[in-house]
Amino acid sequence: MKNGHIIIGGGGKNIINIINRVDTSWKITVVDKDKNILSQISTFRKGIFTIEGDIGNIQILKKANIETANVLIMATGDDELNKDVSLTARSLYPKLRIFAIIKEVKNSNQFIENSIEIIETAPMVSNLILNKIENRVSIATNIGLGKGEIVEVTLSGSSKIIGKSLREIHPKEWVVGALYRNNELILPHGDTVFKENDSLLIISDPKKINYIAESISVGDYRFPLQFGNNIMVILYPFPNWKTTIDEANYIFQNFHAKEIDIYLLDYNQSLVFNDELKKEVETYIKTVFKNRENFLKIFNNKYSTQQMKEFYDSGNYGLVVISEEKFSLLNKLGRKTASTTFLDFITSPLLISKGKTPYQNILISDREINSPLKGIEIAINISKKGNSKLSAIFVKEAEFTNSSQEVAESNRLKKEEIKLMCEKYKSDNIEIIEIEGNPIRGVKKVAKNYDLLVIAQRYNQQSTFFHPSENQYLMHKSKTSVLVYNFCGEI
Repeated sequence: MKNGHIIIGGGGKNIINIINRVDTSWKITVVDKDKNILSQISTFRKGIFTIEGDIGNIQILKKANIETANVLIMATGDDELNKDVSLTARSLYPKLRIFAIIKEVKNSNQFIENSIEIIETAPMVSNLILNKIENRVSIATNIGLGKGEIVEVTLSGSSKIIGKSLREIHPKEWVVGALYRNNELILPHGDTVFKENDSLLIISDPKKINYIAESISVGDYRFPLQFGNNIMVILYPFPNWKTTIDEANYIFQNFHAKEIDIYLLDYNQSLVFNDELKKEVETYIKTVFKNRENFLKIFNNKYSTQQMKEFYDSGNYGLVVISEEKFSLLNKLGRKTASTTFLDFITSPLLISKGKTPYQNILISDREINSPLKGIEIAINISKKGNSKLSAIFVKEAEFTNSSQEVAESNRLKKEEIKLMCEKYKSDNIEIIEIEGNPIRGVKKVAKNYDLLVIAQRYNQQSTFFHPSENQYLMHKSKTSVLVYNFCGEI
């Protein structure tokens, strides 16, 4: 359901996450006693309505037009107030969907009997409410163990399982517990064929179920939505700022994102966005993004790294696009670039923009042993959407090195996984390129014939003069745009 009205009682970081993520077609009204909180919330999204007052006052609720609202979210931080307002709203407006964010539920029956949906775990708030509002994925908190091992999924038109039978899909890591179609319960069997708007109860490992449910619901070819709904663009006053804007626009137009936020940041004391350049950049941005202003926000203040981290954490960004910068001698000695600074705290992919669009030829370089192949999966996503040629490059270690056997085994396993992944995504086989010798020079040489280089690297990778990072060198020295995916720990 879209084009509705959401009333939110109370402000806070979780509410900002919801506001940033919910579809722009929704009207949102926030009620809070603190005008400073309301003022801050207003800056995060155009067209948001705020009302200063006590959400517990029925006249304030009426002022917020609760009679015509579709959803009420109670998030004041006061459990008793959230409960009382929820129960009052339910008695007056039986068709209203109500979510109560409660720290400690003492009497869940009172909520259940009144069809009030409880959200108990703070980190789940944004994702859970958004998924419920947009009817995509909802955690079945009152079924099973209540640990998120059961979710309800509604199949969109792009779902990869539409038109297929359960026998054809043959799921290994999840089970279909029930199927609802046109308000009727269907117990699925091997010949059951799935249709658009079917609702399924999916059972799986709680650690994997969110990704599985999203993949089933909306399909796989949806980069960068598997990481977040929006795109963050970091623009520095380098000569290449136009190519960064153009490449960000290419991604926004051709892939999937709801909004794009562009941050104009000074690089150092000598490289700043003066008033003249700032005006030129903003004019160019508005020209490039013409007719899409509703999805565009421009920020042009001076922010610290900590502030940018806070913006990133609250913005639900699925991709960060950053201007290419020079790789100086100080960087070779270990000084961080802006790109590597961002990689220290972001969890979504980072694109170092060099303006090589469209992405007709994509090269994957994954030299990390035991990496989860997420970079390869991302590359397949992008290539499927853009009908691009895809290649993966492997570097043979010299036979006399200690790591040669380990690298050879890692490469062998990756090639097998690539083949399986291509079958999963119904993609043509990836071209395998094998080179010998210096990996940095070899990958760089091959990459110059491609439009996008996709790299997977271990999170918080360090680089020094005596122990340089291959990936960080390629990020800055490659002539092509580079997409970097960070992964954590041992897989």
